[in-house]
Amino acid sequence: MRDINFFTPYIKQEEISNSRTVITGVIAILTIGVAATLGYNSFQIMNLKSEIESVNASLNDAKFVEQYQYSQEVSLKKGLLSGYNTALISVSDGIVSRSMIQMDIINKLNSAVPNGVNLKSLSIQGGTITMNVTSSSDKQAADFKYNLDKLPIIKESFIPSISSDFGSPEEFSFSITCVLEESYYEN
Repeated sequence: MRDINFFTPYIKQEEISNSRTVITGVIAILTIGVAATLGYNSFQIMNLKSEIESVNASLNDAKFVEQYQYSQEVSLKKGLLSGYNTALISVSDGIVSRSMIQMDIINKLNSAVPNGVNLKSLSIQGGTITMNVTSSSDKQAADFKYNLDKLPIIKESFIPSISSDFGSPEEFSFSITCVLEESYYEN
């Protein structure tokens, strides 16, 4: 036998009523959330628009434009001067180092000059040294070449010719050409 439940229509109606309440509550919460988000975003957009207008007004101000143009000119000049400064430092360092290397070479050449030998001129071009020299004997010329060949900076040296003035006292003139070692060669 079956039981008859007289409250069944009321229970079904109450379930439908409860589900309508839940759906209505969810829709209300979502509607409030969307409205709150819309209100917040609208407020932020208005604030950003006013800030943009303020920044644009500042950018278009004649005094600001003038200062900006001046700063651009100064920046350009600074860039140019920095480039010139770098180039001048490079040139200065090259001059100092070249000068120091040539003084080192000259000091070493001077140490090879025997007594009675006089340097009339000295020319350093690239890796070649040419000297015009006078001496009181041809033996001193040979001694000078020998001393030069012993120097660590000289790769080779040669005397193309020796001439004499046949005077009293006799004086010999000669030129001597030396080739520097690569480590002392300056381009």
